[in-house]
Amino acid sequence: MPLIYSALKNKYTNDTVRNGTRALLIESLISTNDEHTVANLKGVFDDKSNADLVRASVLSYITDIDKNSYDWYFNSLFTNKPLQLENYWPVFSPLRDSLSYSAEHIDELVGLLDVNVYRDDVLSVLSNMIDTEDKTRYTTLIQGHKQPISAKALDDLDLFLKEYGTDNQKEAALKLYSYLNILPTLDLPELTDEFTNKLLAVDSISYVHRLCMIARIKTGLVLDKEKLNSQLDSLYSRYDLMKAFNEVGNLKAVPLKYRKHEEFAKLLLYNYVAEDYDYPESIQLIGTAKETSGTYYVLGFSYTEEGVKKEYVGVVGPFDNQADELKFESYDSFTNYEPKKEDWQSQSKELIAELNKIK
Repeated sequence: MPLIYSALKNKYTNDTVRNGTRALLIESLISTNDEHTVANLKGVFDDKSNADLVRASVLSYITDIDKNSYDWYFNSLFTNKPLQLENYWPVFSPLRDSLSYSAEHIDELVGLLDVNVYRDDVLSVLSNMIDTEDKTRYTTLIQGHKQPISAKALDDLDLFLKEYGTDNQKEAALKLYSYLNILPTLDLPELTDEFTNKLLAVDSISYVHRLCMIARIKTGLVLDKEKLNSQLDSLYSRYDLMKAFNEVGNLKAVPLKYRKHEEFAKLLLYNYVAEDYDYPESIQLIGTAKETSGTYYVLGFSYTEEGVKKEYVGVVGPFDNQADELKFESYDSFTNYEPKKEDWQSQSKELIAELNKIK
C-alpha cells in the first residue's frame, strides 16, 4: 500500500486518459485498501495541480471504498468548480448508487442543474429516482422542485434540435430521455405538450417518439391516432405504451387485438429474448400448455445464425383465461434456446418445469 500511495503522488503522461496509471490505481483501491486510503485519495483530489481526470477518479470511486465519505464527496462536487472532462457520468455514479442520499440532499442536487456540464447527469439521477421502488417518496420531493427542474427544458430541447445531425448531437440528446421521463411527474401539461410536440414534428428522430407518446399518455394529453397506431403496431414499442396506459388506468384505450392474452404473451417473449440475446426475426404462437396454475402460451421464434435460420421455443404464463384483464407483473417468460422439436408439447412442458425450478 505505501508503494501505491507513493505512485499516486507522481504525475504521468497518461494522466489525461481514462485508463491511465493513476486512474487505474485509484480504481484498484476499491478491492484493496487500508485505513490510510481515504486520506491519500483526498490529498490527490485537493492537489489542484493534478490532472482533472485523476481528480475525477477520486470522486468516482471514493464512496465505493468508504461509504462514510459521501459527505466529503458531495461537498467536493458542490463547492469546487467543475472539472474539465469529456464525460461526467462516472463522477455522478455515487449519487446514482445511493438515491436515498441524493434525496436527502435534493436542494443542493437540484442547484447543480445550473451548471451546464452537470445538467445531463443531475437529470439522470432525478430520472432514476422515478424508476425505483421508492418512486412515491421521491416523486413528492421532485414535484417540490418542479420550477428549477423544468426551467431549462425548452432551452435544452432547442439546443438539441439546433445541433441535430452534428457531432454534438449525442451530448445534447442525453437530456431528452431524462426530461421525457421526468416531465409527466412534474404535472406540467402545457410544457410537456410543447416539449413532446416539437420532437414528434421531426420524423427523422422517430427513436424518441415512443418516449414522447409515453409522456403524453402519463400526462393525459391528446394523442395523434396515426402516431399512436404506428407505435402500437411495432413489437419494439408496444409494451412500453401499454404499460403507460395501464399505469394511468386506461388500458382499454389500447385496441382489443393487442390486449388478447396470446398477443400479450408474444410481446412478453419478444422483449424477454431481446433483453437476454437479441430481437428475434420472427415470433408466432404455436399453441398452449394447460397447467394447474393457468395457461401457458407456447411460442416459436427464430434467428439467422451463420446464414442458417434456426427456430426455438419459449413459454409465457400462467394466464387466467377466466379473466380478461392483463396483470403486467404476473407472467413469466422463459426459453432455454434449444431448437424447436416436432413434439413441441413435451418440449413446452419441460420448459415450464425448468422455469418453475428457477422462479
